[in-house]
Amino acid sequence: ALDLDPILVRIGKLAFAFLIVIHYVCCAYNVVGRRHSSRTHRALGGWAYYANHGDRGDVFAQWAQSYFWAAASILGNYTLPGNASQAIFNVVVFLLGLAMTATMTGSITSLLANADVSSTRQREQRAAGEELEGVARAMQPAEDQPSLRVAPTMLLEDSSKVTASQGEKRR
Repeated sequence: ALDLDPILVRIGKLAFAFLIVIHYVCCAYNVVGRRHSSRTHRALGGWAYYANHGDRGDVFAQWAQSYFWAAASILGNYTLPGNASQAIFNVVVFLLGLAMTATMTGSITSLLANADVSSTRQREQRAAGEELEGVARAMQPAEDQPSLRVAPTMLLEDSSKVTASQGEKRR
C-alpha cells in the first residue's frame, strides 16, 4: 500500500487532533454565544456575532462562522466578551490554545530531533557494516583474491635473486 514516513503520519495525526479540538471549541462557542448574550449584542457584532451570524437556517454557515471564531481565539486573537460567562469561556479557550500550541511545538520538535538521531544512527550502522565488509574481504583466503596469489611467488623469486647476488658478492 502506501509507504508513508512515520514522522509525517504522526504530524498529520497531531494536526487532525488540533482541528478536532477547534471543532469542539466551535460547538461550545455556538452554545455559549446563543445562551449568554443579548439579542442586541448579537446583532451589533459583539462577542457572539459569529455564533448567530448564520441564523438563516444554514447549519454549515453557522458552523463555518463559529469555527472561524474558535480557530482565531485558540491561536490568540483577542475577542471582547460582553459578560462574565463569555469572559470565562474566553479564558478557557485561550489557555487551551496555549496548551495546544505548546504541545504541537514540543511534539514536532521531538519528532524531528528523533528523526535526526535515528538517521545519524542508520548512517553510522551503514558505515560500520561497510567497514566490516572490507575487513571480511581482506580476511578471505588467498585463492579467492588473485592479487594475493601472485605475491608469494614474487617474494620467492625476489628472495632467490637476493640470495644469488649475496653469493656473488662473497666470491
